[in-house]
Amino acid sequence: MSQCPFRNTLDPDIFTDGKHHQIFADIRERGGALAKIDDPIENIPYWSVMKRDLADYICKHPLAFS
Repeated sequence: MSQCPFRNTLDPDIFTDGKHHQIFADIRERGGALAKIDDPIENIPYWSVMKRDLADYICKHPLAFS
C-alpha cells in the first residue's frame, strides 16, 4: 500500500486533547476538499470529505457516491 501523507481520521486517538482540529486543518490545506486516506488498521483506503458544501452535495446524491 502507498505511504499516505495524512493521519487516519478514523483513529479515535486523534480526538483526545483536541488534536483532531490541527489534523483536519492540515488535510484541508494539503489535500483540499477531498482526500484519499489509507487506513493502516483495516488496510482499506477511504475518502475523507473535508468541506461542508461537498459533504452536502454528496449526501444529496447518494446514488452517485455509493
